[in-house]
Amino acid sequence: MPASLIKKDRLFTNIIFVISLAFIIGLYLWSQIGANWRWDDTQILLFLIQNTPFEYLSSPIVWQNFSSANLTPWLLLSFEIDFALFGFKPIYFYLHQILALLIAAILFYACLRLWVNRLSALYGLILFLAGAPSMSVTQQLMTRHYIEGAVFFLLSVFLFVKYLRFMKMWFLIVSSIAYVLAISAKEIYVPLIVLLLFIPESNISNRIRALVPFILISSLYIFWRGYMLSSYSGGYIDLSELITLNFVTDVAANFLHFPILLIGIAWPIAVFIYFLLMGCYFWRSRKSPLFTIIAMILVLAPLVPLVSLPGINNPDRYLFLFWIAISFSFTYYSSWLLDQFLGSKNFHRRNLVLCSMIAFLFCSAIQGVVTLLSVLKIGNEFDVQSKFVWSNSEEIAFVPSNTIIRSFWFFRGLRDLKKIYKNGEKSPIPVIDPIYLNNDIEVLYTYNLECKCMRNSSKSIAERLQQHSSKLNRGAELELEYSYNEGVFAWTAGPYLTGQWFFLSDQLGGIAQAPRIGQNRVSVEDGSEFYLRYSSPEGWLTYSDLLVIEDSEQPVHWTRNIE
Repeated sequence: MPASLIKKDRLFTNIIFVISLAFIIGLYLWSQIGANWRWDDTQILLFLIQNTPFEYLSSPIVWQNFSSANLTPWLLLSFEIDFALFGFKPIYFYLHQILALLIAAILFYACLRLWVNRLSALYGLILFLAGAPSMSVTQQLMTRHYIEGAVFFLLSVFLFVKYLRFMKMWFLIVSSIAYVLAISAKEIYVPLIVLLLFIPESNISNRIRALVPFILISSLYIFWRGYMLSSYSGGYIDLSELITLNFVTDVAANFLHFPILLIGIAWPIAVFIYFLLMGCYFWRSRKSPLFTIIAMILVLAPLVPLVSLPGINNPDRYLFLFWIAISFSFTYYSSWLLDQFLGSKNFHRRNLVLCSMIAFLFCSAIQGVVTLLSVLKIGNEFDVQSKFVWSNSEEIAFVPSNTIIRSFWFFRGLRDLKKIYKNGEKSPIPVIDPIYLNNDIEVLYTYNLECKCMRNSSKSIAERLQQHSSKLNRGAELELEYSYNEGVFAWTAGPYLTGQWFFLSDQLGGIAQAPRIGQNRVSVEDGSEFYLRYSSPEGWLTYSDLLVIEDSEQPVHWTRNIE
């Protein structure tokens, strides 16, 4: 191709990339208009107010009040920074979130530039930002540690490679510090030091020597994590469950579902393109796929315990690191093939690779926008109800949307924050179940999906009470044995073997569906009240008396027998 045409081609490509990047950043900023506190935000802020950094960085008891499964102190420190600078103003927290993601994208570009040309690296940057996980994490402040963990790890990788190329010690020192920050953000970045051992730079002896500080850091981290969590495993599942056949089958089925989560209905096209270019790369380069295999194992392994609880059902934070790996590898393979097909003889093959890259990006971006709109829809429920709770008092009751009921700790945190910031002012009464609705309530609001607003539903109180009364079987037989000891709430309900069981409580998560027999690790204050609700297959309901939780080794027995 003549030099003048190549120059014009690059100029045109640059313009397209700039427009694409501006559009994505604009989309991110547009999505934050009116954003309020959501999901775990209120509990994080409440925890910061009640505890100092020294306490939650050094005390296992304090930390486990925040999380008994994970050690992610950088998330709290990052919130501390925003809170100190901007106070109780969520918009600045979201702008910080977008800035962090853009910095991650710049470092992603810098890492790509170590091995690919500038235009290919720009393509990789756009692909990374347009993906569904990247779109999702901009809407959830509670996922910031995934983003900033990626910032620190990408910086660590970039400087590690720079050290191997130029042997300047300051590169290695800053790389090690960045690794410390990465693993303090999220545990998934701990095992990625194995990648540094196999990275195709310098020689194996230099890489091993350079890894010494990383090995020391990760060893110290493991002991610190064990101390803070009182366990070296942590997570959401017992290690013995990982080796069962049923669990392995569930993991395989869940992982095979990742393409449709990331790409949507066009996933067969994207998967075909990815494996076609990867196959062409390994076939033509004659290189071993060992590094790729190790990278994918290290990225996917931390996801295994999440399959059962809480589950990987959306292209959200859990797939963020996986998306980084997919974006990086796809860009690298396609860039290498483009360089191979630059000759005039293979120009048609180069066009084929370019078309494949465009198709892959298009499919990914469409799913990214779909994901963003979906998360925004849920986020709006938090935004509207958060504003409503903050602006009204206990003289008003409201029926939370199902989203808020499933994330009821959000309301609890917001209610407690309001007491602190508004001199003890109380919040509207949440009616999470009709049993909490009575004739003393005169004003009732509900969240309306159509207008995305709170509507006055006071006229429906009598009708709601009548409908509930028609389903209520006050004299039905019911029994419950429960205990709360050392952070474990255990129960056995009866006498029915079919139907559905629910716990209704502030402390137990709003409305929490439960098996007839079970246990759950949860932090509950002594004196917390709850109801047990039974929903029969025939459609009638019955409730226990209002019961109280006390920390004791002795179980509590409650029964209601038919006389």
